[in-house]
Amino acid sequence: MGSSCLFPDLVEWRKLWKHTKEQCWVFGGVGMELHCLHVCVCVVCVPVFMSVRACVHVWVCACVHVFCMFVALVCMYWNMSISIVVHSTDGEDGAIKIWSKTGMLRTILVQTSSPIYSCCWSPDSDQVLYAGGKTLIIKPLQPSLKPTQWKAHDSLILTLDWSPTNNLIVSGGEDRKYKVWDSYGRNIYSSLLHDSPIISLAWAPDGELFAVGAFDTLRLCDKTGWSHSLEKASTGTVLRMAWAGDGTQLAGACANGQVVFAQVVNRHLEWHNLEAFVNEDNTISVKDIINDSKESLEFHDRIVRVSLAWGHLIVTTPLQCYIYNSRNWTTPVTLDLKNGSINLIKQAERHFLIADCMSGVQIISYEGRQLSLIKMAGPNAGSLNDLTVSLTNDTIAIRNQDGKEIHIYDALTGKERTDRTVKHQVKATHTHTYTHTL
Repeated sequence: MGSSCLFPDLVEWRKLWKHTKEQCWVFGGVGMELHCLHVCVCVVCVPVFMSVRACVHVWVCACVHVFCMFVALVCMYWNMSISIVVHSTDGEDGAIKIWSKTGMLRTILVQTSSPIYSCCWSPDSDQVLYAGGKTLIIKPLQPSLKPTQWKAHDSLILTLDWSPTNNLIVSGGEDRKYKVWDSYGRNIYSSLLHDSPIISLAWAPDGELFAVGAFDTLRLCDKTGWSHSLEKASTGTVLRMAWAGDGTQLAGACANGQVVFAQVVNRHLEWHNLEAFVNEDNTISVKDIINDSKESLEFHDRIVRVSLAWGHLIVTTPLQCYIYNSRNWTTPVTLDLKNGSINLIKQAERHFLIADCMSGVQIISYEGRQLSLIKMAGPNAGSLNDLTVSLTNDTIAIRNQDGKEIHIYDALTGKERTDRTVKHQVKATHTHTYTHTL
């Protein structure tokens, strides 16, 4: 079983060079769990970052809405709500404004005397996190609720991000540090001083990793804040970053007009006597530590998700799902994926589940036969993760978006057991099921 906690203090870094048509660098290492970045740089012929002073264009259903602005617009974010789509903007006038998807100004949520350089939505889209000088402030949308704030840095805060998956906050600023917080303002990790201010931060979709951008610097960290890869590229300041939906690739917009593309490589999984290493060349090396046998599995497409448990290795690419049996590595069962990349794999003894934004949750046997399909009504299948989903041979437990209800499904039929829905007064943080044998 792959560990979700990384140990960078056990990692000894070495620098590997790979020559292709573009300049590429690969940072590798040795350790219990390793995530590294494979970075390449390409030049674009248009500016990658602009301070907009004239207007903002929003495309919705082929319609263009224009909002006139008289000060610099620093950033803009769509919220994560399914029922209503709005976005917030903040700028040098010190205001955070909430607009509807049709271009109507709904409210001015915050009005301060100093510029706001970064803001983002909470996971449930009922609060906005923004930076006010050295302070982080969580502002609820309901006027009757008081905001939560705390001093986060010793200098101006320039960037922040709030993960919708693990509910953790990461911030960075001119004090040359990045810090990880929980939603109550408790500090989880504070980094050492960097060579320059922290300009950009971005959580990966699964909440296990986040990226840090600074001058000529791109760093990969796990959710506890520990650093696992540091890339020094001559690109100037990394101003903005965005992850691909499957969490395996990252794009960064740089001050010198270049775009940096990075790929997470060297993932490591363990289960009993088996070890699996995801290499940078779309191969997986599998080792049995008992008999010291080794297998190399090659794939034509980029490896997106990997899971190792119960004697089976599940591998997904953007187009296919491969099911390997540890007793036979040469002939996997192959399934076509019609609706894009998989964002979650969970395994049980007799079957496994895969989740994607289009199909929902599919329960599949290790022989490749679909047993059931759960269409997600409340929570979106794209937001499911290891903390919100649990699987046994006969039951699936899924936590809803607000975290206060856990829905139970029959794994073989996909039908919800409404009589067994679990309700909490406060938000549940983990979901786990187990099989009890009499």
